[in-house]
Amino acid sequence: MDKHKHTVVNDMGTLAEDARALITATADVADEKVAEARKRLHIALESAKEIAANVRDKAVAGAKATDETVRNTLTKPSP
Repeated sequence: MDKHKHTVVNDMGTLAEDARALITATADVADEKVAEARKRLHIALESAKEIAANVRDKAVAGAKATDETVRNTLTKPSP
């Protein structure tokens, strides 16, 4: 993974951790606006988890397909 992608992945992880910490820290705040913001943040985190899982699954599938192609190419007899 190149440096930029690694930085983005780390930043996304940090953002998710900070968001979870904010949700926990504001759990006792009864204000309606805070409650609504917590709800929206929770929904956004769940959506981000789903997107990350889809991206990971596609990356794994692509890596497997590449591996299979390389292996098939290397095991075929030369013409």
